[in-house]
Amino acid sequence: MITFRQLTAQDTPLFPLALELLNRTQGVGLFATEYLSHRIHDDNSYVVGGFQGSQLVAVGIAQVLNSEGFGYYLPFDHTLPDIFRTQKIGSFSTLCVREDLQGQGIGKKISTRRLQWLKEKNCSVILGVSWVSGKAHTSHRVFEKIGFRAVHKIEKFYYNSSKEKPFECPGCHAQPCTCAAILYRMDLES
Repeated sequence: MITFRQLTAQDTPLFPLALELLNRTQGVGLFATEYLSHRIHDDNSYVVGGFQGSQLVAVGIAQVLNSEGFGYYLPFDHTLPDIFRTQKIGSFSTLCVREDLQGQGIGKKISTRRLQWLKEKNCSVILGVSWVSGKAHTSHRVFEKIGFRAVHKIEKFYYNSSKEKPFECPGCHAQPCTCAAILYRMDLES
């Protein structure tokens, strides 16, 4: 049985395992040591963990974007600055599930919690990017199951950023990364 709860500063001893899981599933060298510490101390971030007993097996992060935070999404949609002026935008920042547990609905359950948190923060638009890695279990299924719509796909989306900050891609295994990405969006009723 998997249980879910928000991660806090009391969970700091779990962060090395969580970072290892994030880096292993999304790119070795992608997440810095202080990534989770920064997120749990940020009022505009929500970190949720999935636990099998006392073992952390999944991590998901949501954020309320500020005026600089949507830059990652601009290649997909150049109208975002206009949207940001009139609406509060949330983000599904990252999600990982231990490999042997993928495909069992854990990502969907974590994402439902992230969605609820962003609703409580009064976000009216929620964005997320699905990495098109060629691996069996990617986030596009989770996005679609909980009501997001695909907006735009960019081939070699991570190419330039992986040249600037090299990481070992578990999808294409290339350096720089040649994987594509798809922007997903959910518009919430006001």
